[in-house]
Amino acid sequence: MFKKQTVELFPPVSGQLTENGKPLVGVRLKRSYEFIDITDGEIHDYTTTDNEGRFSFPELTMQSRHADNPSRTNVIWQGIRIDSKDPNQTEEDEVYLWDANSRGVKHVSYFTEMLSDLNCDLSAEEETIYIIHSDYPTGVVTLPVTSVCRWPIRAEIEKKKAADIEELGELQNLDKYGDINGLI
Repeated sequence: MFKKQTVELFPPVSGQLTENGKPLVGVRLKRSYEFIDITDGEIHDYTTTDNEGRFSFPELTMQSRHADNPSRTNVIWQGIRIDSKDPNQTEEDEVYLWDANSRGVKHVSYFTEMLSDLNCDLSAEEETIYIIHSDYPTGVVTLPVTSVCRWPIRAEIEKKKAADIEELGELQNLDKYGDINGLI
């Protein structure tokens, strides 16, 4: 049978929540994840912003026999959103600070980088940044991240990667992008 293996569900998270540049104090945030086909739906934990709008979540891991199965594609949905207690709020009304699918059982280095600096201004519109993961075991994969947060340097690097893939059919040496294994 398969042996238990550590699955890295969510790297440590730290950031700040603002609106029009002003810290939002006492806002409850909900972090959610679902190990697709393994957990029974979403699992949540919570935190609240401090006097400067800062927040953090610890790293999350679990033990699973399914992670050792070579015929599986391990996908973990990750979400961080404002926890509204309004019973009339629908999923479409939720504001996401982070909405992404992680692939594999180890933290995606790009996600670890981005989640360590999750600075979000609610006056921003949700956008999707497409992370081109060049170090995935089966080759290059694109991982969309939807958020009101911004990572200007990361966004520029990913645009350069996408342009090279479109023009040349492949990525260039990662040093060209100022990007070593996903970390800047």
